[in-house]
Amino acid sequence: MKYIFDFDDVLFKNTKMLKPRMFRLIAKKTGKTAEEVEKAYQGVRKEFSLVNFIKNSLTPEGLLNEETKYQISMDTDALFKEIMSECHKFLDPELMAEIKRIDKKDLYIVTNGEEKFNWEKLAYSGILEYFDIKHIHVVPGPKTKAVREICKDNPGEDILFFDDRQEFIDGLDEQDNPRFRAIRYEEEKKSEVVELLREWRPKESPAHELRRGVK
Repeated sequence: MKYIFDFDDVLFKNTKMLKPRMFRLIAKKTGKTAEEVEKAYQGVRKEFSLVNFIKNSLTPEGLLNEETKYQISMDTDALFKEIMSECHKFLDPELMAEIKRIDKKDLYIVTNGEEKFNWEKLAYSGILEYFDIKHIHVVPGPKTKAVREICKDNPGEDILFFDDRQEFIDGLDEQDNPRFRAIRYEEEKKSEVVELLREWRPKESPAHELRRGVK
């Protein structure tokens, strides 16, 4: 059994936990309200970079001297680290409890968004410890190609793909691999996903199977 996960709002509580923290801390630093920061975020969220967003939030209008530029750079770095420092607390504990017992070779992440910031979220969350880095795909658009490549690399395997957004499920033709299933993730149905993860069993090596057959 192979499992493919979206990261944001499946394994990682991006909307419920990281974003409110981000809006609150940037608002505190800039003197704006969290609502004003969120409104500014909505205008740039498609190709979002947290570092650039912080820097733009801290930068006043008009010409800047070198000292001001340096201070903005230092403040940006400090605020970025403060925001991201809690990411390890935003992983879903129930899903992670199951992932920790599954072999890395059977786990994949396919997530959508700006590459640098998504890798930063992955790193700060601590989830890289439980996945083979070659099995993690950050894509700027549809996930179809990445998911199909995983299916192609695992012929004859049951493959489950979990994503909270229907737009990333649409277009994945299950006929490409009759043992592939795309499942819309909803938090209120998390227990069903947990049960599917509990179906995972380690594969015995060919040598072990041979020895068992001899007995």
